[in-house]
Amino acid sequence: MDSNATLYVRDAHGRIGVGCLCVALHESFDLSGIQDLMTRHDGKTFEGQHLVLDEGVFINCTFKNCSLEYSGGDVYVQNCQGDGCQLIWRGAAQHTVFLLQGLGLMAPAVPPPGGNPPGRVQ
Repeated sequence: MDSNATLYVRDAHGRIGVGCLCVALHESFDLSGIQDLMTRHDGKTFEGQHLVLDEGVFINCTFKNCSLEYSGGDVYVQNCQGDGCQLIWRGAAQHTVFLLQGLGLMAPAVPPPGGNPPGRVQ
């Protein structure tokens, strides 16, 4: 595996993906080395908080009305649920969002009346 920063998102069916891209996760995929260096959250509920996702492991977590900030660092998310959350893209992650939007793989965000600061996707 490449040592560059990677976003891993796995759903209940064992698929990982970013945005609309999704691939099957091989059963032998080992995260133990990655998880040892990261902050682990298992079965937690976060409500009304600002969370920096980089360097975090989130398993069976629930996010309610949170702002979730991601800058392109390592993060692992498995079987989590979100409700009313705002994604804040920074740095390399924001560049990836621009690339996906430019390729037509991700729709540009439509800011609500009053606008949103740059780099925020709802």
